[in-house]
Amino acid sequence: YTAIDKSFIEPVRSGKNAIQLYNKGKIFSEQTMVAIVPIMKTDAITGKKNFLGAAAALRSLPQIRYIQRNIVAIITIAQLVAWLVAFMVSYIITRQITNPIKKMRVAAQSIASGNFKERIPITSHDEIGQLASSFNSMTEALSELETMRSSFVSDVSHELRTPMTVISGFVEGIVDGTIP
Repeated sequence: YTAIDKSFIEPVRSGKNAIQLYNKGKIFSEQTMVAIVPIMKTDAITGKKNFLGAAAALRSLPQIRYIQRNIVAIITIAQLVAWLVAFMVSYIITRQITNPIKKMRVAAQSIASGNFKERIPITSHDEIGQLASSFNSMTEALSELETMRSSFVSDVSHELRTPMTVISGFVEGIVDGTIP
């Protein structure tokens, strides 16, 4: 490394890191990045740092660019995989939330058409499970109200039929002439 510029090496002796780019030429066959890190030892008595030597690393610029491209490719692939995993997880969670709501929608349509026996299975104890429980309670109450309504209509129609039968009998008797 005698051909390396001395002004580049001197700061290393004082304990500073040095990085320099050398163009293709008489020292290196390709454009090359050179990094030098000092190796220092602190004197136990005086606390002064003494320069022992230096560690040098060099790599051609094409190799550095190749490594950079590989790192970018790895990061891109990792991001794509992370996005795919995030999408799959969010899809699964969304399905877990929306499926019970879809079942409630179908059950509500069934109840609206008069099927009060429809119930939603409670599969969790979270807000969706509480909603399903409330929905089932509402369906039970509607079923009881429908039973009461049917009974009331039946009773009213029976109660109205009895006087109507009597009135109808009188009208027939008047028309026949049996009742003056």
